Amino acid sequence: MSELARGCPHLLDFKEKSGLHSYQVIYKYLVKPQLVNSEARKVKARTCLCNVCNSYNMYLHTCLHCVYFGCHLPENHLSHHMKTTGHYLSVELIYGSIYCSKCKDFVYDSDIDAICRQNDQQVMHKSHISRAPVNYSVLALLPQKSFRI
Repeated sequence: MSELARGCPHLLDFKEKSGLHSYQVIYKYLVKPQLVNSEARKVKARTCLCNVCNSYNMYLHTCLHCVYFGCHLPENHLSHHMKTTGHYLSVELIYGSIYCSKCKDFVYDSDIDAICRQNDQQVMHKSHISRAPVNYSVLALLPQKSFRI
């Protein structure tokens, strides 16, 4: 089997040495904070900013090795972090995709995919609305502001 058919060799090496606990925490608290509670969503909004330019944009990543936050584009502060530290894997914070700076691409891994699917199912289960009549008193519990990305 070719190396590419097995997936990113750098991610495979990371998984062997460090496991996927850091990814699970990042995915649960920073990609899908609604799994935890509304306070986790607020924490994400306050803390997920580029460590260099203090901006939040749709290209924000966190380092999988040390949870450094950096822009992937346009400034690419993440790249500078990876070059200076030797870290090479990051998680983009919209969908939880893994970026490998050694491969210079987003990479797929079935274990990562399983974590995403499991957490996404929990989100769907928590937000499931039955086909029963709507209890409008529950609407008072919803956030007053909606956020758009």
